[in-house]
Amino acid sequence: MLAMPRDLLRVAAWCGGLALVLTLLVAWHGTPMPWDVRIIREFQGVRLLDRNEGWVNALGKPWWQLGMALAALILAAFGPRLGTRGGSRGARLAAAWTVLLALGLRLLSSPLKQMAQAERPSTDFHVRVTAEFSGYGFPSGHVFGDVLIYGALAVVAPALIGRGPGAALRVFLGVVIVLAGPSRMAIGAHWPSDVAGGLLWGAAALCLAVFGGRRLAGQR
Repeated sequence: MLAMPRDLLRVAAWCGGLALVLTLLVAWHGTPMPWDVRIIREFQGVRLLDRNEGWVNALGKPWWQLGMALAALILAAFGPRLGTRGGSRGARLAAAWTVLLALGLRLLSSPLKQMAQAERPSTDFHVRVTAEFSGYGFPSGHVFGDVLIYGALAVVAPALIGRGPGAALRVFLGVVIVLAGPSRMAIGAHWPSDVAGGLLWGAAALCLAVFGGRRLAGQR
């Protein structure tokens, strides 16, 4: 794993506290926030995002996240029989608990949206909206899920498939996480404040999942 337990809880507390403050601000002010329109217009002018938003946004869908999480659980349980060069039994157990906790915390996306009840971007603000997106916008469920699920998979990857392949998978998942928010803004699905909320809530939940996974596996 990547950090000491106290560090994980400290980061979770800071990210969760900032996320709560931002959630209350959005619930009080409504969207867009004062900075949202200017920032989203900047991202919608980036060609790199237009070329890559398709696959990035697709990977942010819940069934992709669930499928990759289930694959990780299979590797945690049967990796040695499948010939993978993962970690010890204890490391694979911690990985399995981490992924399971991340899946459970992923369900918080809808309640968090209900807290803020923030509207999504609209062409009324002269921004590009490529489709009709249902539900509330804050926090971004795609970003929240990517940070939480793919972040958890990145943390446990070496324990499941070994250091070399695990490092490569970490790079790929890191790219997905970094591009998730800008890609949601590029198609007009979320305001920057939605993305920030997804990042903060996702980071807090990720730290709790990693911490809980270690503790449930008996690691100190």
